[in-house]
Amino acid sequence: MTRIKTFYLIDFIRCCAALCVVVFHYKNFFKNDFTARLNGSSWTDLILFRHLDWIIAKGSLAVMLFWVISGFVFAHVYLSDRSRKVDPKSYAVNRFSRLYPLHLLTLLYIAVLQSVATRYFGEPFIYGNNDAYHFALNLAFASNWGFESGLSFNGPIWSVSIEVVIYVVFIVLLVLGGPGWQISLVACFAFLGLMAVSNHLILVCGAHFYFGCLAYAVFRYTLRLTRCRQLAMALLCVAAGIAPMMMAWKLGLNVPLTLQLAPLFSGLLILVGLFEATQGDRFRFLKPVGDITYSTYLLHSPLQMSILMVGSFGVFAPDLLVTNVFAFGYFALLIAISRWAYIKIECPAQNAIRRYQSRLTRARGSETL
Repeated sequence: MTRIKTFYLIDFIRCCAALCVVVFHYKNFFKNDFTARLNGSSWTDLILFRHLDWIIAKGSLAVMLFWVISGFVFAHVYLSDRSRKVDPKSYAVNRFSRLYPLHLLTLLYIAVLQSVATRYFGEPFIYGNNDAYHFALNLAFASNWGFESGLSFNGPIWSVSIEVVIYVVFIVLLVLGGPGWQISLVACFAFLGLMAVSNHLILVCGAHFYFGCLAYAVFRYTLRLTRCRQLAMALLCVAAGIAPMMMAWKLGLNVPLTLQLAPLFSGLLILVGLFEATQGDRFRFLKPVGDITYSTYLLHSPLQMSILMVGSFGVFAPDLLVTNVFAFGYFALLIAISRWAYIKIECPAQNAIRRYQSRLTRARGSETL
């Protein structure tokens, strides 16, 4: 069986999903007094966005693609080797070191920036609810567990906040039930069943995550087949993914679009995964793009707020925000900052935390000798 260490192409697609969210959030530039006097100028007419109508209207769906990919990747890392035992402590340290350092820095930065905005301009930029209570929720990664009054500070962090919950569910089920695909199937149906009672995003995201886990199980099975049968199976999975959408449309069923797309996303991931499995490391050149997925997602709102702050102090006119030069410059700057943050903040912080945990583990081990 082909052994794949990293899905570079799928990581690239995940970064593209994050960039779709960035495009979707471009409208956040126009939600305050500074840009209220643009006199109807439309940013959607800019060259960069002219053919992105669907992303502009439905860009939030990219987050759900992100969730399906996360489930697929997690299954690859933690469920592909049945003999591997996952240490919950190491798992927690790895997740914490991956997510928390950049989150903490952006949270502190936005807290300062929003206090300045409120003091000088009488309103926060983009997101409200920037009080001590919501700061504490954000500090604990609990900003969207149901205790909040709405989005606060770095609004897009809501998805990462829910990730923490799903990661806990994942490791608990992994420890209790083992690495079999059956647990993923049960978890997926459990989340779907609970959605009949509540539409909380934890349930929606959990269902998409386990759709991704199941997609990986099908992918693993398909790898055992001949090349022709692999292609047939992949196309069958894509067709099976389209079927729920067609059924919902034909019967007029009131099924959320996100759930209609989850099977299609899963089928497409199987197809892409099988294609990448035949290519070896050919897509390794995409790694630098995949690496900046998290930083791009977390940094675009702080960057928007910073630009609004500079403009609100009179450095430039709001009309600049609806020019092609600014739009391209904004995305180029975001990608450059994200790459810098990955190299200079994310990786060093992640390595430092993991080294510290290793030293603690060795020290405790020596004490027991």
